Amino acid sequence: MITFNPGYYDDAHALTDMMASSSPCRDSTWWFKPGAYYFDFHNTTNPLLDSGGGNVWTIDNGTLVAGTPVNGAGQVIASPPVPATIPGSCNNPIKDANAVGVQFVFGGDSQLVVKSGQAEICGTYSTTRPPVAIYGLKSGAESDTVLTGRKLTTVVSQGDFNPTATTVNLADVDTTNFATWKAKKKNDNTTVSVNGFAAPAAIPAGSVLKSAAVKVVHRHTHPTTFDGLTVTLTPTGGTPLTGTSVGRLGSPAFQTDSIPIDVSRTGSLARAIYNGTYSGARIDVRVNLSEKDDIEDIDAIQLDLTYTAPALRAGSGCVTTGPYTGSGNASRCAVVTSTGSPNNQFYVQGTTYTPIAALDLTLNNAAEQVFRFGVVTRTLWVKLTGSFSYTGPVIEVPDDSPGFVFSVYLSVYVCAAPGPCSTSGNPSLRAKVAFVDADPVTPVAGARQVSVLSYSATR
Repeated sequence: MITFNPGYYDDAHALTDMMASSSPCRDSTWWFKPGAYYFDFHNTTNPLLDSGGGNVWTIDNGTLVAGTPVNGAGQVIASPPVPATIPGSCNNPIKDANAVGVQFVFGGDSQLVVKSGQAEICGTYSTTRPPVAIYGLKSGAESDTVLTGRKLTTVVSQGDFNPTATTVNLADVDTTNFATWKAKKKNDNTTVSVNGFAAPAAIPAGSVLKSAAVKVVHRHTHPTTFDGLTVTLTPTGGTPLTGTSVGRLGSPAFQTDSIPIDVSRTGSLARAIYNGTYSGARIDVRVNLSEKDDIEDIDAIQLDLTYTAPALRAGSGCVTTGPYTGSGNASRCAVVTSTGSPNNQFYVQGTTYTPIAALDLTLNNAAEQVFRFGVVTRTLWVKLTGSFSYTGPVIEVPDDSPGFVFSVYLSVYVCAAPGPCSTSGNPSLRAKVAFVDADPVTPVAGARQVSVLSYSATR
C-alpha cells in the first residue's frame, strides 16, 4: 500500500509512473488519506519536471481509495486492504453522517485519466453543504514574486580588493562606498567572495524559478579595454552555477552588469527554490583586467530573483476550451476521463463539481451509481461498452444526505368484499413514500416523518 497525504501535487508524470502497469509499485492500493488535495500539474511549464505525458495523471494499475477506509460491512478500519474492493472501500457520506473524506481539487489544465486501474473517491459529510469530492476551480491565478537587489551579509574572501572589499562597501548601490583593486600586470585577475542574498521570507516548496541574475555595479579606468566578469553562485548546500559578462569599457561612471544564472532553470538554484530549501547563496565575482595599472571599483554585488509560488489556479487551457465532442486532444480535453479499458472502475461517493470543465466516462464494469450526490459540470459524456450490464441510474441525487431517507413503493389493492383479498394483479394505486429520520446520527424507531413523494392511479 502506498499512502498519500493531503497537500499540493504538481507532478503528473511521477504519479503516472507510480501507477503504471510496469511500475515496481504495480498492483498496490493507493490510499489518499482524508483531507484536501490540490492537483495543479506543471509538467509542461517547470523544466525540473518530466514533460512526457503532459499534465495528465493516469491510473493504469492498482486500486485508488480516497477517504476514510471501511470494510465490507461499512465499518471504519485503519487502512484499506491490498487489493481494495471497489466500490465500497471508503466511507460513503451518503451512508454515514460521520464520514470524513477527501476533496480532489484540479487547477490549470490538470487532468485525471482512470485507465486500467480502479478508483473510489469519497467526500466528507456536512450538514450545510454538499460533500464535494471532485472540485474543478473556476477562479484564481498564480503570480510572479520579484525579489530585486538581495544583498550580501558577509565577505568571505576579499582577494586583491583587500582591505576595501567590506560588507558596507559592497552591499548598497551608492557610488560612494566601494571596493578597489589595481592590476599589477597585464591580464591580471582577482576574485571577491561574498555570502547572503536570502529571500525576505521563506520561499514555499513547489515554487518555480522564472529568472535569476547576479547584478554587479562596477567601473574601471582604462578607456579602451573591457573588465571581463565571471560570477559563480552556489546556493547553500548546492552546486556552483556560473555566468559571464564581457564587462564594460573604462569610464568614470559606475555601470551595471546583470549576469543571468541558471538560465535552463534546472540547476541547483532552481532545485532549491522548488524544494523550498533556498536560504541564501555564496557569490564569487572574478574580475579580469587586460592592462597593468587599470583600476577596478565594485560598488555593489546583488542578486535578483523571480519565481512563481504555488497558487489556486482556475481551470484553463484544453480543460476549459469547448466544445468538447467526446474525444480529448491537446486543444480540448476533459478534466476527468474514465476509459473503457479492462478492469476499469471509477466511483465518486460525493458531489462532482466541475462547472467550467468536461467529464468523459466510458462505463465498463460499473456495479452501482458512478456519481453519488450529483454532478455540476459544463459538459458530461457517458458512454457504454458492449459488456456494460448495470441497469440502474448512473447519477444519484439523494433526497437527504447521508442516506437516512428510506424510500419505499406501496401498492394499494381494493377489496371487492369484506375479508382478506388477493394482492396480485394490478394495484389500484402506487405511491412512493419516504421515511425520514429527524436525527440521522441517532435515529429513533417509531419517530420517523412520513412524506409522500409521488403517487399514481392505475387504469
